[in-house]
Amino acid sequence: MNKGIATWTGEKLKKLVWNEIPAEDWQFLATGNGHIGITVFLPDEMIIQVNANDNWNESGDLPGIFRIHIDFLDKPFKNFKKAFTDLKNGLIVFQSGGKHGVKVVLRVQSNTDIVIVDIYDHQKDSNGVKIWIETWRNGFKRYLVDSYYVVAERNESSEFKQLCTIQFMQDWAENNTDPWLHLGTAAAVDTSSMKQENDCFFVNPSPYFQLKFSVYIGQGSYEKLVSNAISLLVDGNSMGIKKLESFHKNSFKNLWANSFLTILGDDEWKKIEGAWY
Repeated sequence: MNKGIATWTGEKLKKLVWNEIPAEDWQFLATGNGHIGITVFLPDEMIIQVNANDNWNESGDLPGIFRIHIDFLDKPFKNFKKAFTDLKNGLIVFQSGGKHGVKVVLRVQSNTDIVIVDIYDHQKDSNGVKIWIETWRNGFKRYLVDSYYVVAERNESSEFKQLCTIQFMQDWAENNTDPWLHLGTAAAVDTSSMKQENDCFFVNPSPYFQLKFSVYIGQGSYEKLVSNAISLLVDGNSMGIKKLESFHKNSFKNLWANSFLTILGDDEWKKIEGAWY
């Protein structure tokens, strides 16, 4: 496995590459759009953990909001080829080995809070994938609105104020409002081409399947959270696959075109380019 920070070398942006699956399950590849971020793990199945930059907790950590599990029933990634973060184009790519392998390309759409997963399944007799959303907060509720499966949470109790109370700040806790109280989250998935069994969904992605799920963060009732999460998906679908892909590609092209510093050195201006992971 290649280690270290990805950097510019001339005009070519290096990729952060895994040549083998890490021995530690917690290692991941990451990407995002400045608001929503995903970390992708591959211990046995593919796990996509979703974070947001306005979801910091009281300890200064950025806890995951929820996880999307994509379980390839044929376990193609046991025959692992490579995985990499394409910093230049804002993509994560996983590939299994062999002629009849599986390729998965993930991105957080640059202009909206939608995570897009493109699955290319060239296995001869694919048994498909199982998809489900993992949550670990008691406040989550699940909804099925037409073909949209949505999980939503409202923070109706304040961990921050509870922590202040424990730390003998009872007076402060009673007279101050937790700014994150009632900030809700919701994730919506279009399941129109999937088969549902309880809270799991099954689909055969061969030869190609695109999974999209939206992430909404805001205030309001459960119904408002659900409606806004669905609206993000509806608006994204109205753009179409090609237009979304083109917009994302051009956004990262413009990002890197403006990601440089010009400094004076040795009596001449020099352009310094950089990439951050």
